[in-house]
Amino acid sequence: MAEFDLFKGKGNAITIESLAEPLVNKTYNIATGEEKGGAEEALNKRLGALKDKNKWEVTVSSFMGSSYNARSAFDGSDSTFWHSKYTAENGVVTWKEPSPYEFNIKFPDVVTISGLTYQPRKSGGGHIISMSVYGTAGDDEEFIHITDLKMNGDNTFKTNNFVANLKVKKLKLVITETEGGVGTAAEIDFLPMK
Repeated sequence: MAEFDLFKGKGNAITIESLAEPLVNKTYNIATGEEKGGAEEALNKRLGALKDKNKWEVTVSSFMGSSYNARSAFDGSDSTFWHSKYTAENGVVTWKEPSPYEFNIKFPDVVTISGLTYQPRKSGGGHIISMSVYGTAGDDEEFIHITDLKMNGDNTFKTNNFVANLKVKKLKLVITETEGGVGTAAEIDFLPMK
């Protein structure tokens, strides 16, 4: 890379600067180079917040009833799973709701994450291949694009690291490609600050 530069937006637009911090266990003041206080305590608090999934508000644009809803992908169990909507007659699928499928996650407080993990459904299809991740650090701010993830379509556990620690209050996961034309997820989770 010959050159790299960051710029700040104007007005109320969100920039990646408002979400990102260095990939270390400490936060630094960019202007002075000094470490900000309480980094270890803040890290422990963030780790606890990420584990408290029952307080997350989670919705998805397509699901197959209460047993296969959005919460099933965030319940800490890989034996339950989210499934996009489809119809079947006599055991034969007659219609599949097409992607994209959109998950919206709202945390009770701002958390710092460094990546996303995905446990596909153990049996059957619908494994996620492509996903775009968007985030915002506040309730009333516009989402900004964070990254695009590409995964193989098998049922192995996936870890996707971001390029920086991100402070987020809300996330939008847009699933754009799946294996088999339906979407499934046994568990989606987020990596804590590095």
